[in-house]
Amino acid sequence: MKTNNRLKNIVLVGIPYSGKTTMGELLADELNMDYLNLDKKIANLTIDKKKNWNRLDWISPDGYSLYWQTTLNCVQSLKEIKTPTVISTGAEVSLHYVNLKIFREIGYIIHLKRDPETLIECFKKVKTCSEREDYYRQLTMKLISKYSDYISTYDEIADILVDNNGPKEKAVNTLVELSNLLFQLDFKR
Repeated sequence: MKTNNRLKNIVLVGIPYSGKTTMGELLADELNMDYLNLDKKIANLTIDKKKNWNRLDWISPDGYSLYWQTTLNCVQSLKEIKTPTVISTGAEVSLHYVNLKIFREIGYIIHLKRDPETLIECFKKVKTCSEREDYYRQLTMKLISKYSDYISTYDEIADILVDNNGPKEKAVNTLVELSNLLFQLDFKR
């Protein structure tokens, strides 16, 4: 049997408020792995490049191009990871073909699933309302309106699907068990 060359990384995907960041941090802690919030890294690098931009600049062709070029560079840099890492992705980052190919090369993709009702409840708990949060609220509402399309895409790209509608402890325990099983079996697509 041929063994899998991928590092033992876990890549969490799902729509906004599906729990990627929270579960990623908890899973990394439980498995004694490094943690990387890819969305935060992309945002920080993009903002560093254009500190004086206002909100309208980001939706311009230059802003959009800068964001996606930074995203591609960040995702490509994941190939350099030397230690097992749990990576939480941005909602749309994992849907890009080039990014998905890299995620598959470096680790196991787990889709954190939440039903629309739970997503809306999580969404309502957000207390801050900065321009960035307002953007994510709009994006989330757009994604919820296209829920079935996005969910089926995430289901197709994932190695494993994990229900994240209940208590976070239950989801973390499931993630830990499944991750350990993947690592033991050296799962091959």
